[in-house]
Amino acid sequence: MKNSNIFSTVIISTFTTILVGCGGGGGAAGSESGAQTPTNTATEVVDYSPDSSKLISAAEGSRELYVDEQFRFDHRVTTTLFVTAAEADGTPISNTRLSVYRVMTELEEWSDEYLDEAEKIAVGMTNDDGHFERTLELVDFNQKLLLELNTTRLENKALVSVSPNQTRYDFEAAQ
Repeated sequence: MKNSNIFSTVIISTFTTILVGCGGGGGAAGSESGAQTPTNTATEVVDYSPDSSKLISAAEGSRELYVDEQFRFDHRVTTTLFVTAAEADGTPISNTRLSVYRVMTELEEWSDEYLDEAEKIAVGMTNDDGHFERTLELVDFNQKLLLELNTTRLENKALVSVSPNQTRYDFEAAQ
């Protein structure tokens, strides 16, 4: 029991010594009095435009790189897909399955061999008003979506280019 008390006392003493020795904040380097030097509170406008001569030559290190302020390291785009489906007379095509595929940008026709490489990224049903809405997150390069509506009442496939924020398509039967 006595060894346990001595051990506890040594641990607490060591911890306290380290805390006091390392804490305390210290003073500013080179300042004997400990008084802080006043700082300029005025807001400075800093120009980060690159030196035009450095834009011509290759950078030798990361500190010499210039990145346009519009550049994004995030290469994703989020778009909300809005699809409507209606008969020729305007009657909504409700409760019908819609499949959404991501396809290569080179795809121009259904018979194209790239169609076999399409990736299904979403499936859902149109609501009672014939509407389908889904937010999709895609890799940000000119992508197209293949929309396939599970119906025989109208042309049920559409190739749609992705737009940032919103992508819309209306399936409508020919009159």
